[in-house]
Amino acid sequence: MFLRTSLRNVRTSQRIGALLKNTPRISHVQSRLISNSQFLLQEKKTEDIVNEFEKDFKDVVQDKKPIDNSDLTRDDDVVIEEVESETEKLQSEGLISETENVIGQKETMEFQTETQQLLNIVATALYTDKEVFIRELISNASDALEKARQFSITDYDNLEDPEKPLQINVSVDEGKRVFIIQDSGIGMTREELMRNIGTIAHSGSKSFVNKLKESSTSNSQDVASNIIGQFGVGFYSAFMVADKVRVYTRSARKGSQGYCWESIGEGNYTISEAEGVARGTKIVIELKDTDKEFAIRDAVERIIKKYSNFVSHKIELNGSPVNTLDAVWLRSKDSVTPEEHSEFFKYLTGTSGHPTYTIQFSTDVPLSLRVLFYIPDSHSEDLGGSKMEPGVNVYSKKVLIKAKHREILPDWLRFVKGAVDSEDLPLNISREHLQNSPLIRRINSILVKKVIKFFQDMMAQDREKYVKWYDRNGKFFKEGISSDYTSKDELSKLLMFESSKVRAPERTSIQEYVDRMGSDEKTIYYINSPNRQYAENSPYMESFKKKGIEVLYCYSTLDEFTMLNLGYVSGKDVKSVESSDIDVSKDEGDVSVGSLTDAQVTELGTYIKKTLAGRVSAVTSSKRLVDTPAVIRNPENSTMRYIRRIQNANQDAPLDPQKLEINPKHPLIVNLYHATQSEQDSETAQLVAEQVFDNALIGAGLLDDPRSLLPRLNKLLKQVTTKFEKNQEAAVDENKN
Repeated sequence: MFLRTSLRNVRTSQRIGALLKNTPRISHVQSRLISNSQFLLQEKKTEDIVNEFEKDFKDVVQDKKPIDNSDLTRDDDVVIEEVESETEKLQSEGLISETENVIGQKETMEFQTETQQLLNIVATALYTDKEVFIRELISNASDALEKARQFSITDYDNLEDPEKPLQINVSVDEGKRVFIIQDSGIGMTREELMRNIGTIAHSGSKSFVNKLKESSTSNSQDVASNIIGQFGVGFYSAFMVADKVRVYTRSARKGSQGYCWESIGEGNYTISEAEGVARGTKIVIELKDTDKEFAIRDAVERIIKKYSNFVSHKIELNGSPVNTLDAVWLRSKDSVTPEEHSEFFKYLTGTSGHPTYTIQFSTDVPLSLRVLFYIPDSHSEDLGGSKMEPGVNVYSKKVLIKAKHREILPDWLRFVKGAVDSEDLPLNISREHLQNSPLIRRINSILVKKVIKFFQDMMAQDREKYVKWYDRNGKFFKEGISSDYTSKDELSKLLMFESSKVRAPERTSIQEYVDRMGSDEKTIYYINSPNRQYAENSPYMESFKKKGIEVLYCYSTLDEFTMLNLGYVSGKDVKSVESSDIDVSKDEGDVSVGSLTDAQVTELGTYIKKTLAGRVSAVTSSKRLVDTPAVIRNPENSTMRYIRRIQNANQDAPLDPQKLEINPKHPLIVNLYHATQSEQDSETAQLVAEQVFDNALIGAGLLDDPRSLLPRLNKLLKQVTTKFEKNQEAAVDENKN
């Protein structure tokens, strides 16, 4: 405390001034009395007042009692006002001041060679985003607080200031370009300070530096992740933004000395004893001019909320709490309320909706995982939006490692929102570069299996709810089958289709289809069609209907791609009913009455190939068709044919020659054959052959514009009606006779 006075009585003023001049500053006194005018003292009381003031002031200096100025007379000529010191002003603004004083001589030391190399790597090359230094320092502070908590349990009597709250305080001053972080944690002794910051204590860390120096590829980031939990490494990230760094620290053990560590990060550092150092660690960063944004309160608050919003201990920024959310994924499933789930879901998604499903589980073997996933009801891609970003954040002990991590789940699970926390993940090194980490791949595998199993259970427990969700989101499972080969079989159990054996709008799963198959059935069949009516009336379905063989109905190109990628599942082949190698009919032996013989089919096939030169590559007899004259039969499925046609559309390229399969029993085919044998019916035969082929193209979905058929159809109708006209004329003539 300082007290300045100006008195009419000069002698009295000099006595008080001399007293104050020789009194050392006392940091714990909270106020300072400054008189901007005069203390007017009554003459008869001056001596008594000064003597009493001298006694009172000495008592204040010795912490015996506060100043008693009751004998001072205040009137219009007397002004006594309390004015904040610089420290008090900072405290009132929530800022952290440097009240520590270096005592003794500074000792200059050189960084260990490997440490200097590591410092250079971390400060200049390891991290892709400078803002992570805040995350690293908060992570270190959180660890220090946890160690202090453990110390209080095991050795409470030796803990300095045991009632001191465990919290992290961050202070930024844009005017001074300073960033300060302080914790009330375990602190460090001189030896710990040198070991944790000045040297690399472990041989494994030295090996890391050597390997990192030798590597010039992105693999160096993977090597980096081998250093886990070493305080000094994360601390060095401060030099990305610092002109100078000062560390004040005092061990939490009673009676420990405080120290000041200081460096500009270029070869050496100083250590000195310091007084006024509180328990724990305070790091003062004088920011580079290019990094002054880290002294802006709003910017730092955003960074803290981004990376450290769920740190266990309270974080204050310029005196205001920042981390207000709870890490609900670490709590037991039953202890989290629906309101807390809604709040966290809103935090993750930025929406006010509610998830359809919540998946929460933990594992300890083979990896320590705490997982909370939310499954939304719908997704933005469903509304024509762009492809969604991943929705899962990855944490290690509640500290964010990577937001929206792209490798923690496969891309087809991008609809999942939530958090994954693992103590097995690297904490201090290169959180940005875990893409190729074997550990991440192992976690990925565990999570995928858990999610798939969850949905299988949901399908069994509440079919109606699952189908409703699947109708909007099933595309992701289909995408997974096409991209995630290892999960294909289990994912196939989640697919739902309409079927020829199930009444609309009910669905069936592939597993249920397999369960209904006969012991001699080896193939799962499907048909791709715009809708159920088209599917049921498709010529490709005729033989399956006749034999009572179940067919799954696919209504989109994605469905057909999915079935193509399945190929073989649950011990069964998966084939389209359009496939050229399918024959579900049994050879009935005798040729039906009126059916073309094999020789006649061959002869008709030759005629069709000649008439439709370049459009038909082969004509074969079908044992499958019942009511349809002909179909296109190609090894390619309809989707592949459609894509090929679209690719050639801009080039006006014709369709490749098609394989035509004809029904030798159908009256139209029989009549066509006979027409080819008559000279007078040659024109009609040609028109019919072309129409039969185009009808087959329509059935296969290969003819975009049926209007092109109209001229030929009109011509055919005219010829048919002309015969009617001739027959009518003949009948009239006969009646006349």
